Amino acid sequence: MDKISKYKLYLIINLSLFLIISLFFYEYHDDYYYGSGLNYIVDDSKYYFNVSKEIYANLNIIIHGNIFGPIIFFEGISNGSRMVYFIINILFLFYAFINIWKIFKPQVYRNLMLFLIIVNPVMAISLSGPNKEITAFIAVLFIINYILDRKYIYIIFALLFAFLARLELVLIIFGFLFFVKFNNNSKLILFLILIVAISMVIANTFGYVDKLYTSFSGREGSLGFVKFLAELSLSGFYAIAFIPKVFINFYGELLSSNLFNLKGYSLIIYFSEVAFFCLSVLILLNHKVIYYRNYMFLFLLIYFLMYAIPPFIQHRYFLPIYPILIIIALYRDVGSSNAVSK
Repeated sequence: MDKISKYKLYLIINLSLFLIISLFFYEYHDDYYYGSGLNYIVDDSKYYFNVSKEIYANLNIIIHGNIFGPIIFFEGISNGSRMVYFIINILFLFYAFINIWKIFKPQVYRNLMLFLIIVNPVMAISLSGPNKEITAFIAVLFIINYILDRKYIYIIFALLFAFLARLELVLIIFGFLFFVKFNNNSKLILFLILIVAISMVIANTFGYVDKLYTSFSGREGSLGFVKFLAELSLSGFYAIAFIPKVFINFYGELLSSNLFNLKGYSLIIYFSEVAFFCLSVLILLNHKVIYYRNYMFLFLLIYFLMYAIPPFIQHRYFLPIYPILIIIALYRDVGSSNAVSK
């Protein structure tokens, strides 16, 4: 077997392994969706599954603004079928995976990259039912495709899946496309202006106070520092608070005092956070130069800035950027304004 065929075989093995694991969790979660079995997927999924038909039929999607994307995807596009939902997502996932795999070199790195992406258990589990995480993940994969190949069809796919996930992600993608049009110094100035603007909005938004106390009701003892950061944002210092908020939610379960009692989705999130931590260490140990002229890092900055706004955020909000962390860890300068891959 020649070298090229061998690496194509690795690609097939990786994708087949991912498909088998995904199908296992798809079948496993039948008890969860139709009964009360232990779930390894975010609880929102069962809610979408139960209410999607009623909400979609009564045209109440706009009222339920935060969930209209998953409802449209599951009920409107997938006709309320978990299997149709699974097939659509898996086809676009594989399409995006293969495009990324074709671009990267050397061969051993691109197979390692693909393996690290699909080995995160949240990816396969999220295909078992309607949720925002898998569609947001696919949207970011297409952003990676665009950064590497500069084809606008990938932007269309990215915006489509972002719309079916979270409106915040649509804004992030448009923000990213806006930022890349400027030179490096202008990018930095615009980013600083954006941070200041968001800080001022949060500090003058009365609803943020209500959300702050709703989010932390009964949680003060275990989440004191997170509450402190939210209050710091409320005082106009979001520019200081947003990076610590991001990293706490990267690694929150790793610091949990309840570590040995984790089960269900919390256990899956724990393994995901281990992967995030290992990638972070690898990036630091390899002395990666990360700067705003790198398009992937620029996308990360905008993503962090927008998703850290709510008073209380969760690790799953950052799952879509997992493949970008892998690429930054394995490759130097990928996605920079003067390089596609090295």
